[in-house]
Amino acid sequence: MAESYIFTGSWINWSQGPILGATLTTTAYNGALLIAFVALFVRQAGNGLWQIWSFGLHKYRSKDEPRDGLYHQQQTVLRNASSPSAVVWQQIQLSWYWRSKAQHGLYRPLPFLGLTLFHIAFFAIAGIFSSQVSQKSAEVLVRSPTCGYFLPPPAEQRNGRIYNASTDLLENAFAQLNYQRRTMIQSFNYIESCASPANELRSRMKCDVYTTRPLQLTSTSNISCPFADGTCMSSTDGALRLDTGLLNSDLDLGINARREDRLTYRKVTECAPVKSGGYMSASRPNDTMGSSVYYYYGASGGTNYTYALSSTAAYHPTETYDMTITADFTPIPAFNRADADVNLIFLVNRARYLAPVNDLWFHAENKVEMIDEVAGYVTTPLLSVMGCIEQYQICNPNLAATSMCTELSRLEQVKNQSSTHDLGFNPHQVHLAQHLIKLLSLSTLDGIISSMGSSALVAMKYESSSTSISSPLPDNQWKIEVTNWHHMMQTALQQHVIDFAAGPADPHWGQYILKPSFTGAGHDLCSAQKMRDTSFMSFSILGLTIIFIIGGLLIALPPLLPILTRWAQQLGKKGFHRPDYWLLADAIHLQQMAFEGAGLGTWQGRNNTMPVTVQGEKFRLPQFEDPTDSDVKLYAALNTSTLSQA
Repeated sequence: MAESYIFTGSWINWSQGPILGATLTTTAYNGALLIAFVALFVRQAGNGLWQIWSFGLHKYRSKDEPRDGLYHQQQTVLRNASSPSAVVWQQIQLSWYWRSKAQHGLYRPLPFLGLTLFHIAFFAIAGIFSSQVSQKSAEVLVRSPTCGYFLPPPAEQRNGRIYNASTDLLENAFAQLNYQRRTMIQSFNYIESCASPANELRSRMKCDVYTTRPLQLTSTSNISCPFADGTCMSSTDGALRLDTGLLNSDLDLGINARREDRLTYRKVTECAPVKSGGYMSASRPNDTMGSSVYYYYGASGGTNYTYALSSTAAYHPTETYDMTITADFTPIPAFNRADADVNLIFLVNRARYLAPVNDLWFHAENKVEMIDEVAGYVTTPLLSVMGCIEQYQICNPNLAATSMCTELSRLEQVKNQSSTHDLGFNPHQVHLAQHLIKLLSLSTLDGIISSMGSSALVAMKYESSSTSISSPLPDNQWKIEVTNWHHMMQTALQQHVIDFAAGPADPHWGQYILKPSFTGAGHDLCSAQKMRDTSFMSFSILGLTIIFIIGGLLIALPPLLPILTRWAQQLGKKGFHRPDYWLLADAIHLQQMAFEGAGLGTWQGRNNTMPVTVQGEKFRLPQFEDPTDSDVKLYAALNTSTLSQA
């Protein structure tokens, strides 16, 4: 998908609400610059807070009574240190040099040192955590001009071009098959590499794509056969039921919407190996397929049988496994389910296993001799059948549980119920239900197996591609396969919702996109899809706002504190006539007093922030050969001022 299809700017991630969900998306490069700026800003805000603390502490300690030199130097350090890091070394020096010169001189600077170190550590940690306003691989918003469905278009405009059934049907069918195959292969690889947190490949694969990884699943084994009694192969090792539970259109599929505009959906898959005996027969008279075995589970494709296995296909293989599915057929009563979509999966198994396989679908116990007298085990008969049902449900999470959902049924029935039953859908939910049903129709067992065939089998990884020799399979291999298919269907659905918003990966396929006919509320679906992309970064606007407002106040307040304090003293007529020790301890004023003491300069504005000499006055500093001379008062004063700024 082109990076230009990722929206950059501010938007609302409704899964977190209108305030917490306010989001700013940038490219990874710009995001790194913003994170660096935030870290520097937080550091500067820390310096501002230190200056506020220094001002308050200096004011609290200022008294109109004699104090020792250590006190006055501490006050000077508090007044003139521009950052807490500058204070640390000065406090250590004060502690050492005054250890025997002042009462408790070794220990009195330690509280200041502890406070300073705490402040430095606190804002160092704050600087690190300030980066949490952003998260790489966070959710981003997809917006593309090729938004639409990759579906066979009806006799209407197809992406601006009139669809001609006679010339475009075959081309469209191949394009859709290629698209489905790509999506299913991507889903297969995703499940294999990303579904397990312990998978070593996870860090090397692009697993952070979908908003939820992977979608939830409840597995129940040994349930009753989904078809008539006596049709499943085992009465003890029963069917497998896989249930997603209710998944949220926003939280799980990433379709960005307000809480009242969301839907939940549910997908249930039940499968079990079924019997073939009693449902098959040998070749029929005038059979054009030669010697074949026919399976009669229901009429399909204008014939009265469901599947035919010719001897040529059975014994002259090109693949270890052949797997096909029959979904569009009329099941016989024993396999008919009015409340579910019925699928029959036919597996031709030519593998030679190195040990017996006790799995119901891959069952292989017949011993044969292979190369160098090595024993192998094969399946007899070659073909096994799996029966599966798929059921769907769409719900309105804003209603009471008793009336919020369609029936758990086949997809066509759910489509009818979602449009005819009173589920309390608002206009957004009506279009969202139609949207989900279209995409669910692409994310089925039929879609997986029709496009991938035997490549959709996990068992393929056990076999040698050149010899059809395979390692033995677990006893529950059929359950592993069904579980993997179910995960693939859910992952394919996640991919389809992204492809709808972003358009196909191959630009050539853009001509097959059927643009949505939604208007008004439904049109928002083209700009409401979320995904994850490591090339972009998303920031919390609330977090940035808090940092910049609080940090800005901390940076702006220190220069104003003396003015505000003086104003408050004047207003309250309390302490106004006391000397301003904060002003007097400033390095500039200490220098001014040193110059005046040495008789250098005519100074004005002693009570101002910046004292100045009379206009045009100049003077030079005297040269000192011995800076230890006790009579050289200017040097000592200047050295004190310089120490305060170190």
